[in-house]
Amino acid sequence: MLLFVFFVATMNLAVGYALGAGLTIRSLFAMMPTRAAKPVIAEVDDAEPLTRPAPVAAPTQAPAAPVQAVAPAAATGVPAEPASAPAKPKAKAVDVIASLSAFREQLTAANVELKLAEQDAVKFEQSATNLQKVNHNYLEETEEALKQLDELGAAGDQEASATRDAVSHGASEVAAISSEIDGLIEGGFEEEAARKKLVEKSGALRDAAIEAEKEAVSAVPKPTPPAAEAVALDGEIDATFAGIDDLFEQLEALLDAAESESVNHLAAVRVDPIADAEGNDKLTLAAERAVAGIAKELLAEDQVLVPGRPALILLNGDSFEAASKRVEQLRQQVEATQFTLGGVEHKVTITCAIADAHQGDERDKLVDQLNGALEESMRVGVNRTFHHDGAFPTAIPEGQVEVAAKTVELAL
Repeated sequence: MLLFVFFVATMNLAVGYALGAGLTIRSLFAMMPTRAAKPVIAEVDDAEPLTRPAPVAAPTQAPAAPVQAVAPAAATGVPAEPASAPAKPKAKAVDVIASLSAFREQLTAANVELKLAEQDAVKFEQSATNLQKVNHNYLEETEEALKQLDELGAAGDQEASATRDAVSHGASEVAAISSEIDGLIEGGFEEEAARKKLVEKSGALRDAAIEAEKEAVSAVPKPTPPAAEAVALDGEIDATFAGIDDLFEQLEALLDAAESESVNHLAAVRVDPIADAEGNDKLTLAAERAVAGIAKELLAEDQVLVPGRPALILLNGDSFEAASKRVEQLRQQVEATQFTLGGVEHKVTITCAIADAHQGDERDKLVDQLNGALEESMRVGVNRTFHHDGAFPTAIPEGQVEVAAKTVELAL
């Protein structure tokens, strides 16, 4: 009997030791299933919205370059000189005009973005930084172009000499205003007065950019097709810069003249970041122009579109159902369109927002609603249409709309 008790006690001790050494509270917790960490939604940045992850392309093997025979060394033993890299083409008058046109378009987007963010100090500062970047890039490109135009002028190119003088004057005006903008940015934008001051300077910069392009175009005796196109766009660009104010004034007039229960609709259209356009703002601008062209085809005659980042559309006369269908048709048409540049396809999509405008609504309130609807793409994803009813934004279900397969060649 004692032997049996001793045996049982020994077994209990052994099992207890094994359990104590092998399983601790820490290890038991480690074995328990854990809940995945709740994703953290970062602060919204309209300038750089989140995108869906791009699909991983299947790796393709580049064709092997043909192997060229190496010529035998000369008897003198002098090694053959390596082939030099192709020289960067010299800027011509038409190239400088095209550069001015591109700068003016970038300024259009930055200017609209700045006005929309005027009531938000944080977003306004981000928009101001974008404006500053556009200015600095333009000045650097212009400085290089002026050097090349000097060389062409010295070689007897009279067109280059005339263009050089006009561009130099315009660049000086832009540089002076850009320096003032740098000072305003350095001071910060906590105060509303500082933000209003920058909006004014942005308008002055706009005027200088338009005049610089006009002078450069007029300096060329016989405009080439790209220069002629720049002249044709000039009136449209003037309207674009004033368009955002005109749009809200027209909306206010419509609401004032309507019955108190009347509702009008305002839409914002933002081109989603293009996967292969990182660091290439010209490609994004080309996509924005193409999207604006598609939008104009779908709008009614009395509806207004103001290009920008985002573009704004006054859907005058549309009920909510009609406005939703029209904007959703635009979104799906862009998605169904094949955008190409130099034979390379670029996937372009847009995110849209619709806000209800009632009599007495303030401009800032409508802008906040549009921004809030666009920000909903942080949670739901881009390439969708959202509606803000004044309380909160919701995604509009994808409906059946008529779209056509088409190919659009982007123009930088």
